[in-house]
Amino acid sequence: MTNFSQVKYYATCAGFKTDTEDLGCIVFPENSVTVGVFTQNLFIAAPVSVCKKHLSSSSAIRGLLINSGNANCGNGEEGMEVCRQSCVLLSDKIGCSTNAILPFSTGVINEPISLKCFQNGIQKLIPTSVNLERVAKAIMTTDTRPKIVNKQFEIDGQIIEISGIAKGAGMIQPNMATMLAFVWTNANIDKENLQLALNQAVDQSFNCITVDGDTSTNDSCTLTATGSSDISLTHTSSHWEEWQSTLNQVFIELAQAIVLDGEGATKFVTVEVIDGHCIEDCRKVGFTIANSPLVKTALFAEDPNLGRIAAAVGRAGVVMDFDKVKIWLDELLVMENGQLSADYSEPKAQKIMQKKAFSIKVSLSTGDNTCKVWTTDLSDEYVRINSDYRS
Repeated sequence: MTNFSQVKYYATCAGFKTDTEDLGCIVFPENSVTVGVFTQNLFIAAPVSVCKKHLSSSSAIRGLLINSGNANCGNGEEGMEVCRQSCVLLSDKIGCSTNAILPFSTGVINEPISLKCFQNGIQKLIPTSVNLERVAKAIMTTDTRPKIVNKQFEIDGQIIEISGIAKGAGMIQPNMATMLAFVWTNANIDKENLQLALNQAVDQSFNCITVDGDTSTNDSCTLTATGSSDISLTHTSSHWEEWQSTLNQVFIELAQAIVLDGEGATKFVTVEVIDGHCIEDCRKVGFTIANSPLVKTALFAEDPNLGRIAAAVGRAGVVMDFDKVKIWLDELLVMENGQLSADYSEPKAQKIMQKKAFSIKVSLSTGDNTCKVWTTDLSDEYVRINSDYRS
């Protein structure tokens, strides 16, 4: 588990949900630098608006306040005021400016939110710190397990650490793929370089996953550099590449954990598109396959209905000569020249699709670009979970 001695974690039951911890808090040391990225959905929750405002006025963020059970979205000015006042309450508690608090919410949309829950919860939060797993559990909604990643490596005799937590299992689709993610490092990095690092890490992770094709109103991701080590980094530093690579891996593992915990998911499927004219072409094809209800239900049925995959490739809106397209299930070539491959074997294909994790690979034969998308099947359990979500 994380060894960040100066980062404190808090969790409690505030009353957003019944008889379970539903309010988490992460407190960073003074002079920590934080950046963020947020949903591109135009219908945004109050916390997203407040977070953007606070980040624009101050990079020295001291606290992250996260509630589950209520998204605080679609509540008008009342929801905005509750959000603002929750920041006041926490800032008074830890002794910092209101702008140094970032609020996050996840749960039901258009559900009135009570300031009383924040008042009671924040009063109980401090000063009794908990372990990070308690916070990761407190921010869950339909998740079945907490999502935590911690990695360490050494620079000039000092341990550089990167830790993070995430929540998400449904409403997962890029443009900030309902997901929340919070990552921090003990390196000393300024705001400009930290934002560059976050953008790259998100593009390789949370913007490469999909469970159901829905982009949430609350999707948020932050990256904090506490500066508690003596190591300062910029993108021109000799150790930057190693740090960025480690950061990317933390993000990828958190993103994959969300897909593995996808609502009702029984499969973890990597869709890899290679030999594309550009990255955007590869992404279009990858996400058209990954989001196709027909493909996803075939994955659940363990049915190698290859026509569904091929049809998804063909309707992705990408210029290609389909006779040059090749499709594999794992290492088995299943389609080429616009028809089933000579190597195709229905029993072999079905055996691959019976595995918990496998890949669909597509060669477009239009260039040398590639991308990966991680997705799930679509099961009857997914329908049950989302039918009962407000019950």
